[in-house]
Amino acid sequence: MKLTDSTPGHRDAHRHFSRLALLLAFCVLLVESPARAANNPAEPVDDVRVLIDISGSMKRTDPHNLRRPALRLFTSLLPKGAHAGVWTFGQWTNMLVKHGQVDTPWKNNARKSAGEINSRGLHTNIEDVLRRATWDWKRPDTGHRRSLILLTDGLVDISKNPAENAASRERILNDVLPRLQQAGITVHTIALSSESDAPLLQQLAAATGGWFETIESADGLERLFLRMFEKVSKADTLPLKDNKVSIDNSIHEATFLVFRKPGAGATTIITPDGSSFGQQQLPAGVEWFEDERYELITIQNPPPGEWRINADVDPDNRVMVVTDLRMKNTGLPNDLSVEQPLLFTMQLEQKGKIIDRPDFLQFVKVTLTQIADNGDEWQWRLRDDGKHADLTANDGIFSTRLGESLVEGEHEFILDVDGITFKRNKHQRVKVYGQPVDAQLEALGHDRFALTIVPYVSLIDPHSMHVDIEHILPNGRLEKTEAAQVSTAEWRLELDASAGEHELTAYIRGQRSDGSPLNVQLGPIRFEAGGDATPHERAPMRAPQPE
Repeated sequence: MKLTDSTPGHRDAHRHFSRLALLLAFCVLLVESPARAANNPAEPVDDVRVLIDISGSMKRTDPHNLRRPALRLFTSLLPKGAHAGVWTFGQWTNMLVKHGQVDTPWKNNARKSAGEINSRGLHTNIEDVLRRATWDWKRPDTGHRRSLILLTDGLVDISKNPAENAASRERILNDVLPRLQQAGITVHTIALSSESDAPLLQQLAAATGGWFETIESADGLERLFLRMFEKVSKADTLPLKDNKVSIDNSIHEATFLVFRKPGAGATTIITPDGSSFGQQQLPAGVEWFEDERYELITIQNPPPGEWRINADVDPDNRVMVVTDLRMKNTGLPNDLSVEQPLLFTMQLEQKGKIIDRPDFLQFVKVTLTQIADNGDEWQWRLRDDGKHADLTANDGIFSTRLGESLVEGEHEFILDVDGITFKRNKHQRVKVYGQPVDAQLEALGHDRFALTIVPYVSLIDPHSMHVDIEHILPNGRLEKTEAAQVSTAEWRLELDASAGEHELTAYIRGQRSDGSPLNVQLGPIRFEAGGDATPHERAPMRAPQPE
């Protein structure tokens, strides 16, 4: 029988040996070429265009011009080498920050130009800004990852004539949106009030696989723009716990994002050797940008070791890095379906090549954490052992499978890689839906109602979609009809309803993105005609819940 010494001293020595072995493998990795080229082609360059509403109503919804620091944060975080531009719009469209390659002069200009954001526009010409900001996006381009971020607080408003406004809105859906889809553009939309045209903004996002969010207060804009940055950029980040972070030898640049509370003391950074510095005494190679609610500290060639932020701990604090050792993972779509089977993978790459050296990967631990908005939490260990979800052992691709945890609501996924001598992580928020479409019944007034159905393109192929309707009238008679496709991503049925209770059921037929068939029932939903329904009052139409 072989005895193993389990004393603390023996365990410490074993851990020390393991750490030393990994350190040697890590050093060899930094100077040698990894074994295998990645299957994916060169990563596309981010091309991000931001459209900001400066109409007069913003005086009420954003009285303190918090669009300015939010834009400064977003443009400061963009990685060098990306392409970006910023447009403002009211009655007219203006290029606030010229579209071009992101570098230090571009960022400096963007920070300065953000101060010009105001609320003096006479109208809200969403159509014009969409056309002008995407003038050169006419066809798909695999060399670029194209994203559009639209922030507005109002309706389409180009004229005092409602018919002209309605015509402009229709052109957005029937002319502009199909072109954006054809060019492979993801549109993210932000409604800065409940008075905005949420159905339009949601349709732009849903039809392009983007993210739609409504916020009632401009106070949350900086953090929302951080989340938008994490959607449009593939930046590498490090896990930050209790404001402590581990920097490794492969990192060329680190940017600390520190959110500040009102009245907070001065932030300082503590280096691995125990020394510290603040904004007033910057070492060489450090840039410090301070705004009212946050600070950005960028450090060139940071020495390896544990760094600390001497400031309030905040869940949105981040450490973003430029590194040769990158983490690539499955890009989750913004929209997922309940219990949708999903293979999630992660691989480490050194200068674009997959790392598959066993002497290196044996020390790597990969975990994926899912946190629902209600606080429920799940965690998985990703493995590269050829078992269960993992297809091939020791190929450098770590895998797990998602499914049952995908319950309806918003979720945050946090991917953590712990290689003992290095760490990486990424954050992503997704929405999980119980049905592949958004369906709303709206009271139009004078006993007229409209059922509007908008597909989530990640969940159903709009080109395959059909909508059949069953309508039970107050006298019990059943009428069958179809909802008409009125735009590239909207089906609509308008009803002249007689007095009494009506019942609608919708049947959605189509295909998922993988070609498999999809059949969904929505409703029944009951509504009363001839009563006091408020015009434009909306009610969601949902799939029946299992008993």
